[in-house]
Amino acid sequence: MRVNRGTLHGLAAAVLLLGAGVAQAALQPYTNAGANLVYSTGQDLTWTADANLFKTQCDAEGASNCPNLITAIIAAGSPVTDSLGSHPVLPTEFNQFTGRMTWYAAQAWVAYLNNIRYGGATNWRLWAADPADTNCSLNFNPGGGFPTQYYGYGCTGNELGYLYYEEGGATPRTGPGPAISTLGPLSVFEHLQDNIYWSGTEYAPLPDLAWYFNAENGYQGNVSKDLQGYGWAVRPGQVAPPQPIPTVSVWGLGLLGLLLAGLARARLR
Repeated sequence: MRVNRGTLHGLAAAVLLLGAGVAQAALQPYTNAGANLVYSTGQDLTWTADANLFKTQCDAEGASNCPNLITAIIAAGSPVTDSLGSHPVLPTEFNQFTGRMTWYAAQAWVAYLNNIRYGGATNWRLWAADPADTNCSLNFNPGGGFPTQYYGYGCTGNELGYLYYEEGGATPRTGPGPAISTLGPLSVFEHLQDNIYWSGTEYAPLPDLAWYFNAENGYQGNVSKDLQGYGWAVRPGQVAPPQPIPTVSVWGLGLLGLLLAGLARARLR
């Protein structure tokens, strides 16, 4: 049977299209407007690549000048409005030596990131928790007309929990897991803290509390907003999507090889 060379050329092109894929990892590091960022394909979120960015910003200013940075943060984001009203943020709510801060200070810091257009974006926020996430290992009924609250381990509806479990590969999900800094897939981030990270989500039954994620062991809980934890900012989507590099699958390369061999035989005939 004779094979039309035009047909073979068409088939070869089709194989390239079918076999081609996008080189797309679950977490894509990239840079925009001088800022290092990481895009999560699983959540369609961009995270700051620095998981203790406030401390890095303080260190860049120098210990003696970090109070000036804190003043600028307060000017950009204070007072913070929550379900209880308006809260003026004080300099004492920041710890420039560790990067820890109160929930209110973390909210003001995120407002500052938007004010300076960090990474070219103006819609940064603290990551969100999901107290209705039935993947959590524990739950209870708080009464007062509030729905069941879910907490504990395995909370993948929590944006940081998803990063820890789904993209970081942490196990188990029903008890204490590994420290976030030990998870290989999350090595695209820097300055990961094996400690408490604030979510932007209030604890509805008692709004003087907020949800947190303990990155030391994968636990979602809630605590007073006046205590200090770490802030980690996210934004929806990509600030400037990195250009993916097309790849050809092993199956596509094999089939393409057979088609090219057929084309060569047809030319010899």
